[in-house]
Amino acid sequence: MREINFQFPNHLSELTNVRQKINEFIGTEIDSLIKNRIILSVDEAVSNIIEHGFPDSKESYISLIVRLDKDKIIFILEDEGIAFNPLDAKPVDMDEHLELGEDGGVGIHIVQKIMHVEYERTLSKNRLTLTKNLTEEI
Repeated sequence: MREINFQFPNHLSELTNVRQKINEFIGTEIDSLIKNRIILSVDEAVSNIIEHGFPDSKESYISLIVRLDKDKIIFILEDEGIAFNPLDAKPVDMDEHLELGEDGGVGIHIVQKIMHVEYERTLSKNRLTLTKNLTEEI
């Protein structure tokens, strides 16, 4: 198993850096379609943490651990933002959402379609764990 661990400021401008680090870490070990979907889901999760977890723009850091083995890849995100369990979010009716032309509101849906999601709140931290079983079909 390989692992990286890094922290980054809670700024949307950091998303490019996060995507780049994940892309470099994964390399060519995962099919490019699956890799792009995984990176999209992590991008959505991090965006939601930054945009909704820190509405007062309080300076903070987000921690990301990425573990890769032959069967799965795991992302563990920890932050000190507002508590929010994405598993409690109302399901999105994509047909209705598209018909109404609504902006946003599908990030959690995308993440849950691509990854297995776990959430816990410990002391003053959120911990979001995203797991992709690499033996699943696309």
